[in-house]
Amino acid sequence: MKTIKLNNDQSVTVNPKINALVMKKLRDNEGFKTKLIIGAMIKQEEIDEFVLIDAVFLAYRQANPNGMKYENFLEKYDLDIEEAAPILMAVISKKGRQKFAEGFEKRTNKKKQTG
Repeated sequence: MKTIKLNNDQSVTVNPKINALVMKKLRDNEGFKTKLIIGAMIKQEEIDEFVLIDAVFLAYRQANPNGMKYENFLEKYDLDIEEAAPILMAVISKKGRQKFAEGFEKRTNKKKQTG
């Protein structure tokens, strides 16, 4: 788990360990298209900015099941590739989740030691 800051200065939690049920509920109940993420996971299709944004949104909704709808999230999220790329890698692979956790732990420990 990690927090990201939205453009209204609100901090929200993200969890890149996406459960299939979350994807199904988003697709069935909110019309969220998972095609871009699935393509990145399985077919290794080209990763564009919306693959990154969708990965961050999925991680957000995994951590916040009753959170903002997609369009509302888009209004409040400013794409940051340095932030989104590790989240995408964590969403699409177990290896990525391990690296995400290690990177988050390193950043957290640095802040604790210097803070």
